[in-house]
Amino acid sequence: MEFVCVEETETSVTHLLEATDATKKAWPYEFQLYITHTLNGRDLTVAWKVVNKDQEIMYFTIGAHPAFNVPVLPDTVQSQYHLTFSGQKELTYCLLHPEYATAMPDQPHTLSLENGTCLIDEHMFDEGALIFDDGQITKAGIVLPDGTPYVEISCEGFPNFGIWSAIGAPFVCLEPWMGRCDNTGYNEELSKKPNINTLKPTEIFDKSYVISVK
Repeated sequence: MEFVCVEETETSVTHLLEATDATKKAWPYEFQLYITHTLNGRDLTVAWKVVNKDQEIMYFTIGAHPAFNVPVLPDTVQSQYHLTFSGQKELTYCLLHPEYATAMPDQPHTLSLENGTCLIDEHMFDEGALIFDDGQITKAGIVLPDGTPYVEISCEGFPNFGIWSAIGAPFVCLEPWMGRCDNTGYNEELSKKPNINTLKPTEIFDKSYVISVK
């Protein structure tokens, strides 16, 4: 798949992905996906526009995969950094099945927080991504070891959120999602999948999130 730049300004750039014979082998819809990045000071807004160019209802999910350097400061390690959230005392998450890479919401885990934060434990991602459902996360950020805010994502209205890093990798991903992978054992119609997005012919889906560098 190849995105094409279709518009540029001094502060923004828009790329377009359209259906091809190759995409239709995996996903049989005519579509357009526009992604616009707009910089305003230290805030980067990422906006998605999905257009249904097909003659039937289109079902889809879409998610982001931004990764941030952690550690970012010399002579620090990842486990000295904190994740921050919107003041919750705890969050519930699930993991992916180790063989099928499908979600296991019937085996919930609890992420305990103190003042809305937790350390990035060195074993936090030993079993892969942490998946948060039910719109629990509207903001998530990373804080430097001395307590200084580093980066934050604002994502109001996103039902799902993933937090992930490869073992030993110098980054942490904060990922707002509009829908996610299947649950383990799911065998219903795509239209019945939780948090599936639906577009009628010619309809347009718009959604955005903001990355703030502190």
